[in-house]
Amino acid sequence: MVHTHPNCRTTARRTALVVRRLTASCLILVAAGTAACSMSHSRAGASSSAAPTASVPASAPTPAVSRTSPPLSSEAADAVAALSPQERALRETSLATPAPQRPAEADQHTVNGAVAAAEYFIALRPYVYATADLTAWQAMSDDSCAYCDTVSYGATALHSTGGWIDPWEQQIGFSSLRTETNDPNFYTAAFDVTSGEYLIHSMGQKPTAIGTAQESLLVFLHWEDGAGWRINDVTTL
Repeated sequence: MVHTHPNCRTTARRTALVVRRLTASCLILVAAGTAACSMSHSRAGASSSAAPTASVPASAPTPAVSRTSPPLSSEAADAVAALSPQERALRETSLATPAPQRPAEADQHTVNGAVAAAEYFIALRPYVYATADLTAWQAMSDDSCAYCDTVSYGATALHSTGGWIDPWEQQIGFSSLRTETNDPNFYTAAFDVTSGEYLIHSMGQKPTAIGTAQESLLVFLHWEDGAGWRINDVTTL
């Protein structure tokens, strides 16, 4: 396990801010239907290194499943009504995408728990864009997480106009985990992620095809008593 010097952490945070801004711009373009950022994920194996053991208290709120899509304007509702039967079937299938299963380890204050929570958060991305259900996503998002906000904004903006993104297959390879400032409450998890092809459907435009892509992700997270693992940031290497 590698311990990060405070000065290195500051530099990493500044770099992360730049990446977040670039990611935010790309995701906003997705919502507008003019461009797209590829995203991804696969099952991760975790280290069995020891760490403080704890679980989220039974009293902690459990994210509820919500399928309430953003309200449509009359113009957007008309656009949805004008879809062909095939397009309407694709949209309904996307909206009915099942939520990824949250692993029990993601609720544990352990090294494996940190990896499981980070992996689960990345696994939520196709689901969020397919359904605009932000319940589980926002429940794990820290108030300081700009990446979390841009994904929420992108999904909501696209769906509020009647659009959607087909869910895509993800594969994740767990790469490494390190502590932040030698504090077992803060971790950075690295993953190598591959995502399959998918289509972005924006009202009034032809679907945009996104090809297979690979990326390396860093997930910054911390443990918060009563709430469990919270995501501070997600950046690309």
